[in-house]
Amino acid sequence: MIQFSRGYSRFVYLYLGLFFLSVLGGVGYSAHLDRSVQLSNQLQRAQANALVLEDQITQTFQLIENMVLTLPELSDTALAKAKPEALNRLLTRLHFSQPALRSLSMVNAQGRIMASTNSSNVGFQPDLGEFAPTDTGAGQFSGLRVGTMMAGRDYANGLKILPDAQGVQASRSFLPLVFRLGEGADAVWILAAINPDYLLNRMERYRQINSDWFELVRFDGQLLMSSQEDPVSSSFSLLKLLPEIQRQEIGTHSDKWLTAFRASSRYPFIVTFQVDCDAVLLQWASQFGRLLAWTVAALCAVLAVTVVLMRQVHLSEKTEQDQQLEIAKSRDRAEAATLAKSQFLANMSHEIRTPMNGVIGMNQLALEEALPPQAERYVRSAHAAAVSLLRILNDILDFSKIEAGKMEIESVRFNLSELLQDLVAMQQLMAEDRSLVLVLEMAPTTPVWIQADPLRISQILNNLLSNAMKFTSSGRVTLKVSEFPKNVLHLEVQDQGVGMTDEQLDKLFEPFHQADTSTTRIFGGTGLGLAICKQLCDRMGGRIAVVSQLGLGSTFSVDLPFEVAEAPSTAHTFPSANFNAISGYDFTGIRVLIVEDHVRSRQLLLAFLKKVNIDAVVATQGKEALELLVQAQEPFDLILMDIQMPVMDGIVATQHIRENPRYNDLPIIAVTANAMPDERDRCLGLGLGLGMQDYLIKPLDRALLYECIAKWTSTKQY
Repeated sequence: MIQFSRGYSRFVYLYLGLFFLSVLGGVGYSAHLDRSVQLSNQLQRAQANALVLEDQITQTFQLIENMVLTLPELSDTALAKAKPEALNRLLTRLHFSQPALRSLSMVNAQGRIMASTNSSNVGFQPDLGEFAPTDTGAGQFSGLRVGTMMAGRDYANGLKILPDAQGVQASRSFLPLVFRLGEGADAVWILAAINPDYLLNRMERYRQINSDWFELVRFDGQLLMSSQEDPVSSSFSLLKLLPEIQRQEIGTHSDKWLTAFRASSRYPFIVTFQVDCDAVLLQWASQFGRLLAWTVAALCAVLAVTVVLMRQVHLSEKTEQDQQLEIAKSRDRAEAATLAKSQFLANMSHEIRTPMNGVIGMNQLALEEALPPQAERYVRSAHAAAVSLLRILNDILDFSKIEAGKMEIESVRFNLSELLQDLVAMQQLMAEDRSLVLVLEMAPTTPVWIQADPLRISQILNNLLSNAMKFTSSGRVTLKVSEFPKNVLHLEVQDQGVGMTDEQLDKLFEPFHQADTSTTRIFGGTGLGLAICKQLCDRMGGRIAVVSQLGLGSTFSVDLPFEVAEAPSTAHTFPSANFNAISGYDFTGIRVLIVEDHVRSRQLLLAFLKKVNIDAVVATQGKEALELLVQAQEPFDLILMDIQMPVMDGIVATQHIRENPRYNDLPIIAVTANAMPDERDRCLGLGLGLGMQDYLIKPLDRALLYECIAKWTSTKQY
């Protein structure tokens, strides 16, 4: 059938099609289709009712089972040794809490009822072998076992219903259940007599027509109760389907009756719900007569409406075209705005990171010199302020990348223990400055080597640990790590800080939000850190939560899925971006060409390379770099290439260099202040290995710079 999905013109053609189909197809097809729908709907209703009834009965049995399990705790002595008076009080107390029970009795090891809420039951010896499933006697308690329906009000006058029994009413019968507590000589059995009226009344809620029929059957085929006039019988109407029911647990069957069945996964019973096909089709015949009358009227209306609609086709189509054109313009404007935003962020990143590269780098170099104590404090303060500003910039860029859907999540193998120790070591300086105790607690069962995204895990934990120490004036901050549940990394950051109110917690993970307006003035920050943490957790398929109490501290918990990985044959460590990681490099004999237009960045690179004995030559833009390559009497081992430069930028310069086969093996490392992911792809993906080999972001991390040079010049740290 042709589908017309939009516009008034399509609507008109749809009505024309319906008109011709109604005339040519006739009412026969409609009758057949509606009949099938009616039967299908009734079968679905039967299936839904079977599921609900099974759930209702399972809940009733489970409540009784849970109630019985409390008996040992309520009794002061072992049940097998308790006095009957005390047991009667306990059983009566429990009996009143469950309306489905006729009585509750306890059977001793000799097989006789020793206590009961119905005193007439005392001394009665039930046949526990009639209950299913069989109790092996192992364990402190058995599962709930179901007996066969018995005639009578309770065990004292109960009789087993024979196969040919007829006319036994539910009000004069009961369903026995048994549950063993203890084992060996301490074992007792709890007998529960279920009132069938209670279960039948709950079942009656789901009958829509009198012909609906439901049955409760034991898993071995023994019928327990039914909604028929003879509610207690020993014959299951669908005995031939029992093997299929036992195998599938849930399903349907259609013949004269529409039958749905559901087997309990917890207890040994089956619920069936049956609908009479004849009753359903009787309703269908009445509905179809009314439908036929309405169809004739509708066909007449279609003829009249079609004439009117056809006059509106042209106008409607024109209106639709105008709307589509406006939607296209809106989409183009949105895409242009997104592109402008990305370009703005890239430019801002470049313009801010370039001078910050000089500030942070020069501060690092100054701190390595012998400075007067006062001057050293000044330089350290300036360095801390610059790093704080860089962190704010990174938060804004990360948030923008997440909003644009460009945040990439990796899955690599790494050493979790080593990563956590490095994180705590980096945060230890801040803890010492604030006189705090920073503790790492890693559960022994936590895997050491896992497959996940170490960068994003570090980013989340760094943010949570920084926040914890920032808002804690004294005491300790604890990072707890465990695997719970399996293949889920559970991380907790606990602090003894200021804590938060419930109102503050409600908006904690919203962007640009902090606990109150004074937080920024007192502690600083943009309010993006926790929003980024939440979105990273969501992207990684995990979750983040917080529990906090004002004045007592907060606990942030993170659950992230992972896969266990095998340890590599050779040891692998993460590079540590700190001052201690740069002391072991010596690149004597290595010649590097620096291509950088910014004066401070050139000075900083020269200073960094001089520290490790690298012979460096400087070019201020790409064209000058090409000339130096041609004129050089000694070959260069590596090029550090800026991207945004006047005359000739780094991308074009790299393309010209790769056009000369002489420089195919010359490593070119991008050194750029543009931290957007598209820039990295542009630098490293200039056509099947014809681009740059690596990518460094300003402000430069000296340890990463030296490691990158060592990687591409085959110089090893010693």
